[in-house]
Amino acid sequence: MKRKPQEFWVLGIVALTISMSVLATLWAQGFFFRHHPESATYQNVTFTDAVLKCESATRTQYNNLLRNLTMDDLSSRLDHEANIYRIFFNAQIVKSSKDSATADFYIHCLINPQSGYMAEYVALEKKESASEALRKNKGGLFGWPLK
Repeated sequence: MKRKPQEFWVLGIVALTISMSVLATLWAQGFFFRHHPESATYQNVTFTDAVLKCESATRTQYNNLLRNLTMDDLSSRLDHEANIYRIFFNAQIVKSSKDSATADFYIHCLINPQSGYMAEYVALEKKESASEALRKNKGGLFGWPLK
C-alpha cells in the first residue's frame, strides 16, 4: 500500500509538535541548565540552620573537651540592621584532657543569612576578677583618704 505525500506531511508535523512539546517541557523544568552541586548555596537559611552551623563548629573545635553546650536563646537573634544571624552559646570546656576541671566560655557566631556561611566565630573564657576599687584599698567609698 502506497502512502500519499499528505500523510507524510501530517506525520512529520505531528512528530515535530510532540518533540517541540517535550523539549519545551524539559527546558522549563531546568533540565538543560542544571546548577552544579558544588556551586549551589542555600536558598533559605533559617534560624535553626544558623544555630546548627554554630553548634557544629563548636563541637568540631573542642571535640572531646566539650562537656556542656547550651544556646543563649535570649540573646541569639537575626540582626535586621546588619542582616546577619547572631548566635550565642554558653559552654563548659575541660581545661586539659588529664584534668577534669572545666572553664566557662561564651561562644559567639555570625552567620550570613543569604549563603549560610559563618562570617565570624569567637570563643571567650569567662573569668572573674575583683573590681579596681576593691583591689587598691587606698580610700573610702569615693576614694577619699581614710584617717
